[in-house]
Amino acid sequence: MEKCANCERQIGNLEPAHVWKDSIVCADCLYRLSKARETVPPDTTIQPDEKKAADSQHSMVGWGAIAAVLLVGSFFIYAIYNDRPAEERQHLRDWLNAASCIATVGGIIGFFVLIAVAVRHGTRSSRL
Repeated sequence: MEKCANCERQIGNLEPAHVWKDSIVCADCLYRLSKARETVPPDTTIQPDEKKAADSQHSMVGWGAIAAVLLVGSFFIYAIYNDRPAEERQHLRDWLNAASCIATVGGIIGFFVLIAVAVRHGTRSSRL
């Protein structure tokens, strides 16, 4: 009967002795020593950048606040518009038409920006 050089346990008669770097070890220690010696392959999974994800969420909250302010502001502009005499309404109507065109173009650009962000970063939706 031999002793394991690693754990100093007696190697039984029915258990084979193994050689590890000029030392006699048991099967359990050989397995542990072999696993410890193996090189671990590099982690190839891509982890999301936490800072970028947090910045993205903060910017979305900012855009939501801007949208809410614009909605409330448009209500007040509409209320002021209906309160004016007919001759002043024409000037306001021209201004509102210009603002409407700008808002439409901004909405279209915003739509394409959101699509580009979703394509680049993924939708981050939960799937069951």
